[in-house]
Amino acid sequence: MKPCGIAQTLFAIAWLSTSACGGSEPTAASGEAAVGGHDAAPVPPPAQSPKAGSSATRSSSTMTTPSAASAGSSGAPTQAAAGASGTTAGATASAAGASGTGGASGSASASRAVRPQATTLKYPTMRESVKEAPYFNIYRPANLDEPGGLLPVVAWANGGCVREESNWRPLFDAWAAAGIVTLALTASPNGTLFDMTTKDEHKALIDWIAAQDKKAASPYAGKLDLTKIVTSGNSCGGVTALEVAAADKRVSAVFVLSGSSALGESDPAIMKEIKVPVAYVTGNPDEDVAAPNAQMDYDLLPEGVPAVLVNRSMGDHPTVSTDPTIVKQAAEMSLNFIDLVFFGTPRAADALQSPTVCTGCAMGEWKLKAKNLEKLRH
Repeated sequence: MKPCGIAQTLFAIAWLSTSACGGSEPTAASGEAAVGGHDAAPVPPPAQSPKAGSSATRSSSTMTTPSAASAGSSGAPTQAAAGASGTTAGATASAAGASGTGGASGSASASRAVRPQATTLKYPTMRESVKEAPYFNIYRPANLDEPGGLLPVVAWANGGCVREESNWRPLFDAWAAAGIVTLALTASPNGTLFDMTTKDEHKALIDWIAAQDKKAASPYAGKLDLTKIVTSGNSCGGVTALEVAAADKRVSAVFVLSGSSALGESDPAIMKEIKVPVAYVTGNPDEDVAAPNAQMDYDLLPEGVPAVLVNRSMGDHPTVSTDPTIVKQAAEMSLNFIDLVFFGTPRAADALQSPTVCTGCAMGEWKLKAKNLEKLRH
């Protein structure tokens, strides 16, 4: 076995042991659907009529706030229970047309419409299972039309490159509730949890969703913004996220939870090819084996690339990677990062760079360093 294969196996054992001893058990979301082949797809929710004051043409520049009426519409997929409500908490502005002028279609103000901060969005969510290689689950808004704009995509690989994603469910639920379509690698029918996921399988997630966007029969046809794709992962999954981003120009951002560009180190050859914004969330540099390598990644990024590095005051690699409370905090940080990268949302930038870094976090619990973020603000 190659050294990298040995390392992957050791990481996988660590993750599976963590899951068995303290991680969360897989929780089936309501409204699940199985996708059996490239030509098969879940039944899409019923189309909604354009809301008053909005343009019938969908735009990626804004998203509407969730409505209780549309969330409960007859015939729509059953809502997931994981924190998805039909209202938006704290959103102070709605999408285009909120000023009462009847919409901003055809004017320059459309591109400047105030967009709710992603962390305030709480769309009802659902999970789908794709029963074909590379085998993955999709976490997404139950009604793909409800956000009112083209949807960003996250392609995720698990810690240890294992095929079991329940430890990171808080991330997926938060992303889906904010209107992001998330594809997470999972177990294959005839394989085992120790059949490690690969860079090619991580990339195949993007290939699959891009193909769905072009299929007339797919519920995803015309619903995705394929200029807004994030590769993401924990630990070993973070390695493949960076590897894909270094080679695939479709990737427009990277989020890594307690990981770096190589297992146990930083890979200069990978980092010199990263041209898109990157965010890392890690534990204490003296406890989390990934933290010093994430710092090296951060330092190796080409000049001018926006980047964020967040360190926790306490916490080793398994703790930061799988503790439910910490993963929820990381989910908020990742949403603010994605919001800033894709939409330039000033409130997302302010929240990310606030003294506590995340809502409800204690002063000094997290420390953030960042560079070139001014390029992202709109």
